[in-house]
Amino acid sequence: MDAWLDEALALRMTPGPIQNKLGGRQVWLDHGNGLGTRYLHLSGIAAGVTAGATVKAGTVIGYAGNSGTPEAAAGTLADVHLHVEVRVGNGFLGQWISPIETRRWLMRLLFNP
Repeated sequence: MDAWLDEALALRMTPGPIQNKLGGRQVWLDHGNGLGTRYLHLSGIAAGVTAGATVKAGTVIGYAGNSGTPEAAAGTLADVHLHVEVRVGNGFLGQWISPIETRRWLMRLLFNP
């Protein structure tokens, strides 16, 4: 883990393969039309959630945790949280745009469907 973090620091960005490793247990949902969501650092994935499974709104897909973090590597339960990304194409919402523009997009997605 230290080597991954050192590499990301040296590059001043985190390469995709390292992001995936540091994300710990994950569930990715494909919403179609290039839009997806990714849930990271899960302590566990719900029964029945497998690759290719269809889920509906309100379905439990996983449980908040800290997998993939330095705290988890140290064996503690510190920093338990749910990391959610809105994926757009090969990137994520907020990548390459300002925080205020990211907020505008999130407001549109969440409150103005």
